Amino acid sequence: MTMQGFPYEELFGYQPELAYYSQPGQERYSPRQRRGFGDSYGDFYKRYMGALGGQIRQGQAPTLSFNSYLTQNPFLDYYRNLPQEFRGENPNQFAPRTQWAVLGR
Repeated sequence: MTMQGFPYEELFGYQPELAYYSQPGQERYSPRQRRGFGDSYGDFYKRYMGALGGQIRQGQAPTLSFNSYLTQNPFLDYYRNLPQEFRGENPNQFAPRTQWAVLGR
């Protein structure tokens, strides 16, 4: 379970947060994406556990590592597929709807 001579990858198995929060490319995320990334660890881990359960149900040994799962399911793909309200986006944020109060008619 080592990556090209990297002897510490097995730590990802003991602390999955290490694999999640150390994914490359985070420096390119917008502030909103970084906030979403930080909030999505639990969702990713649950989906990973579901993938392991799927392997077991198919009669396979649960060999998928969390690091491999993250490589196969990048955060930005997950983020882009979320509805706007879950991404923290509000299309009316800068141009709120005008509400008219008509009194006395």
